This record gives sequence, structure tokens and C-alpha cells, in this order.
Amino acid sequence: MRESLFDTGIATAINFPLNFVLISIAFYVKMDAFTTTVFCTSILFVIALIRKYMVRVHFKKVSNE
Repeated sequence: MRESLFDTGIATAINFPLNFVLISIAFYVKMDAFTTTVFCTSILFVIALIRKYMVRVHFKKVSNE
């Protein structure tokens, strides 16, 4: 439960400003709805994988100590 709360808190802190930036970029280059969705989802997916890996490694290291 602690890891889930930690990960969700980090995700919220990262995704809120990141969403704003990505949507701003999409509007600036005049992407349509589908392209914007693919663009944002792809970037958020990669960031989520990296974040989740780092959180999991951290909690695994803490539990082994």
C-alpha cells in the first residue's frame, strides 16, 4: 500500500504539469484529436514505465536493507 501511494503521488506530480505541456505543444502544432491522443499517451506511457521501474527498484532496495 505504501508503494502504491508513493507511486501515485509521484505520478500526479509529474503528470499534471506534463499534461499541460503536451497539450500546449499539440495545440501549437495544430494536431487533431486522434494525433494528440496518440502523442500524449505515448509520452505518458514511457514516463510511467521509467517512473514505475525507479519506484519499484527503490522499494525493493529499502525492503532488502
